[in-house]
Amino acid sequence: MDRQSICIWGIIYLLMLSGASLFAQQEAMTVEWIYSDARAEVEAIPRFQWMDNNQAMWLNMRDSESERTFQWFNPRRRTLRSALDMKKALESLEEQRGKAYDKKSLGWPNSFDKKGEQALYILEEDLYVLALASASFQRLTNTSA
Repeated sequence: MDRQSICIWGIIYLLMLSGASLFAQQEAMTVEWIYSDARAEVEAIPRFQWMDNNQAMWLNMRDSESERTFQWFNPRRRTLRSALDMKKALESLEEQRGKAYDKKSLGWPNSFDKKGEQALYILEEDLYVLALASASFQRLTNTSA
């Protein structure tokens, strides 16, 4: 073998070793990880619904729970703008429920009106309507638990 062949085979050998080490460094998938919040975050996709104003209400489920909020997506401008003050909405919900809400953000509602101005939530068998512009909830039912 000449010197050039030895160098080429050496490079191939090193590439094979480095490739094998990359595979060896992967963490094993465990049952705990499969049922964890980390797995849910990895596979989460944004939720959206098109409204009558030709914009979409958007909730990026990959954002951390403390940063997650509803946004308007304008397809013509390709922009997102905030549609809700999440902190204020959570405070309003806690006030209407009379007890603390155990999450840092609201999830996707059961329904939106066609204009995207209100959202309906069913929490513990009670109905709540969220006015997005004012970030205020109104409790519609009071079911005894």
